[in-house]
Amino acid sequence: MIELKNISKCFGEKHIFEGFDIMIDDGDFIILCGESGAGKTTLLNIIAGLEKADSGERNAPDDMRMSMVFQEDRLCAEFNAVNNVCLATEEISQDDAARELEKLLPKDRIGRKVKDLSGGEKRRVAVVRAMMHPADIYLLDEPFLGMDASLRGETLRYILEKKGESALVITAHEWNEDAGKRRYL
Repeated sequence: MIELKNISKCFGEKHIFEGFDIMIDDGDFIILCGESGAGKTTLLNIIAGLEKADSGERNAPDDMRMSMVFQEDRLCAEFNAVNNVCLATEEISQDDAARELEKLLPKDRIGRKVKDLSGGEKRRVAVVRAMMHPADIYLLDEPFLGMDASLRGETLRYILEKKGESALVITAHEWNEDAGKRRYL
């Protein structure tokens, strides 16, 4: 599906990647772990085609559908959670969006403006929005920010259920979740 060959990326004198290769196939679940500044977000952006590598090749089908959760939530602060999810696709009704949000948020939080939600609640809205967008690959940059272990587990189960046969790439500072078959980089 997506192949990166011999990717190199530098920021000034700092080499983030040199000769990096990866093949991401349908159904893959890949976890990119590392400390801040290790290049996880940069690699996710290269995979998505949002950033160019200094050298190497990125091969992906032109018609590949992607959905992302960025490090910043990128939600519309004045919209409620339901309206933010509905922005993902025209194919979802407000009722369907509300039902999906209820899987990760308390019911009384769904109708509130996003600016009034906690950081972890905003993150869960961003996750639901991304997962409601039909995609061949889901790229989730630190999707569990602001969540305790219980919420991380609940959110991960939701993500894995919604991804279906699509590929999934998640970045994290650390990973200690039991999520079945996956690859670590």
